[in-house]
Amino acid sequence: MGQKVGKCYLWHESTAKRGANEVASCVYDFIKDQSSKGVQTINLYSDNCGGQNRNRIVFMMYLIAAKKFNVNISHKFLEKGHTQNENDSIHALIERSSKNKEIYTPDQWFALVRWAKDTGNPYIVKEVSIEDILDFKKLLAGKNWTKDERNLKVMWSRVREIGRRFKT
Repeated sequence: MGQKVGKCYLWHESTAKRGANEVASCVYDFIKDQSSKGVQTINLYSDNCGGQNRNRIVFMMYLIAAKKFNVNISHKFLEKGHTQNENDSIHALIERSSKNKEIYTPDQWFALVRWAKDTGNPYIVKEVSIEDILDFKKLLAGKNWTKDERNLKVMWSRVREIGRRFKT
């Protein structure tokens, strides 16, 4: 946010869906990219969408990424009704840029997003291919994600923040 850089991950519907594995794969790529630049702490914020952001598939990816890239990862979920964030301004600008334009192909969307900004650096567009989608869901087999260390039921919909202690 401080550098005013927007990175957008785009794919078309014949490549993949818009579920937890797809979102986790994009965030994983982002974490990998940031760690390669020397970033050691990654703070993420999102809305409360359970299907895409707040779920055990994304949490499993954080465990893997933190260990593999040796970074601290924190993910905070914004309070319901107060979930507008920096990404929303990116989305709004893309929507305004697409208004009154006829777009027929995914490549046209990629170009529109890349050049939606009038000032500053263009958005970075990662054109996601099927090879970029990793299967984090399969790594959950045999793992208990319903009880905590005190054997109490985990209420995933009430989780407000995860992370900070992932780094090894």
